[in-house]
Amino acid sequence: MGRFLRAILMPHAPVLLPDVGYDHVELREIRKAMQLASHFLLAEKSDLLLVISPHGPRHDGDALFWATDNVHGDLDAFGFPDVALGPWPQDQIFRDLCLDLNGDVNIHYTYSAEIDHGSLVPLFFLKTQGHIRKVVILSVVPWLKLEKIRFLAKGILAANERLDRRVSILVSGDFSHRLNADAPGGYHPSGQIFDNQLIGFLKKNSWSDILNMSHDLKDLAGQDVWTPLALLLLLNQWQANLLHYTSPFGVGYGVATFQGVD
Repeated sequence: MGRFLRAILMPHAPVLLPDVGYDHVELREIRKAMQLASHFLLAEKSDLLLVISPHGPRHDGDALFWATDNVHGDLDAFGFPDVALGPWPQDQIFRDLCLDLNGDVNIHYTYSAEIDHGSLVPLFFLKTQGHIRKVVILSVVPWLKLEKIRFLAKGILAANERLDRRVSILVSGDFSHRLNADAPGGYHPSGQIFDNQLIGFLKKNSWSDILNMSHDLKDLAGQDVWTPLALLLLLNQWQANLLHYTSPFGVGYGVATFQGVD
């Protein structure tokens, strides 16, 4: 029987990388938290790392896998072409079985091996803390409804039941992008409400409360963390620890660790 061992939640803003945001004082603590979370994840040896990101190539489906042997990426789109990582080999058997067992979800795939900042930024911090054997990159659209997320989780669980992999999970997502007037999405009061609720639920390990957060609140907050996090919560029973939260530049960044409960 396959196991989902540990997981972490990480933000993905390129400014979090030292080569992009440099030694910005407001980013020091969140970077330390990302390093701690990365060490936590890699301390438990796994067969593969499942990366769940809300970003990826444009498509009209519910989710997307990378149909390539390896993946790599850079931040050329943000003006930093020299910030590049990879390649990492993908676990093609795990990926393909997840595809086969998800008939209720509209899953697309891309033949490009390039991954974007949604995966690349948190993977940078993981790379500084140890070796990543194999990955599977999964992009889920931020507006995916809970019913579809449950179907997707069911297929992933069934795949790992057959393959008996030891899987670690990286969840990539930012909290609200609407926390002040200078934020990328402009200001909306729902942004702080969403972030406060999610922080509270994470601290209390209130998973049902996270899964049932208001659709309107999630939409108005301009966030992309909920869908990847909801998928994680449906893959195992977790004991979580919120390491840090900060909101420079009008965007909320949270880092948390999750230990699987046998």
